[in-house]
Parts: sequence; C-alpha cells; structure tokens
Amino acid sequence: MKHSDSPCGSDYGFSDHDEHWFSEHIVISHNLKWAGRSVLTLDAARHTTPERIEKILNDRIKSVRRNSDSIPVVTSATAEKLFAMYGNDLRSMQHHLYDVFQNLGSVQDV
Repeated sequence: MKHSDSPCGSDYGFSDHDEHWFSEHIVISHNLKWAGRSVLTLDAARHTTPERIEKILNDRIKSVRRNSDSIPVVTSATAEKLFAMYGNDLRSMQHHLYDVFQNLGSVQDV
C-alpha cells in the first residue's frame, strides 16, 4: 500500500487554516469509517448552549487536575459571558480562562 493510499496518510490538501481543519475532519472521518467505526458529525453552532459550554469547560478542568485538591469551577454566569463573547469557539474560551486562572490568587470559582 502506498503512503497516499493509507487511511492514516497526512496529505490534507488545503492551505487555508479553516479548510485545513475541515480536511482533517474529512480524513479522520474517512479513517474511522475505514476502520469499521461509525461517525457522527454535529454542527457545533447548532448544539452549543451556555449550559453545554459550562459542562464542557468544567469537565476539561477536572480532566487536567493535578491532585484531589479544590479546583476552580466555571459558573453558569461565566459560561453565558464566554458564549456571548466567543460564540461556539471553545478554544478561545479556554485561552481566555487560562489567563484568568493564571491570575487567580487562590482557588475560586470563575
């Protein structure tokens, strides 16, 4: 099998950032289907709400905790503000929260 025929090949074919991300998704979807897995693609803009963002961000914070000590919690008010500021752009929200967390004097809800 040639590299270009491999389902794990790395030729994405686009140079524009957004098109590159989209093409990565296509390749990954193709790879999963090739491996016998089913793929469900959701439109993040349609399925993202402040409540969902709150859960996603808090789950993310929990997943990177270092020990069993207290951790900051993203409140529903903060999730609503982040949603208003960034829409469904979770990466920008995480960058924003990283800066917030770096400036916290102690563990507290944000």
